[in-house]
Amino acid sequence: MHTDRYSKMNSTDMIEISDALKDRIREVLEKNPGKCLRLTIEGDGCAGPYMRLTLDEPLENELTVRVDDLEILVSDDVKRISEITTIRISSIPVA
Repeated sequence: MHTDRYSKMNSTDMIEISDALKDRIREVLEKNPGKCLRLTIEGDGCAGPYMRLTLDEPLENELTVRVDDLEILVSDDVKRISEITTIRISSIPVA
């Protein structure tokens, strides 16, 4: 779908998502065609970075990470963090 200087990455070593959340993400994506899941860093605190998951439209040449059948758009900051640790996502707030 998207490629860039990093190319598409297929890794559950970088990002882990709970099975229940994967199901919820699939439901949300089905209701929002053309949108993708985006993972960004919103700030940093004493417990580590604050991450944000949003729905967004992909940009050209954007880094994507594949977790099972889900493609996640990631920023350079997220990529750098994921090179030294695994990002685990187990729940999201529901609005």
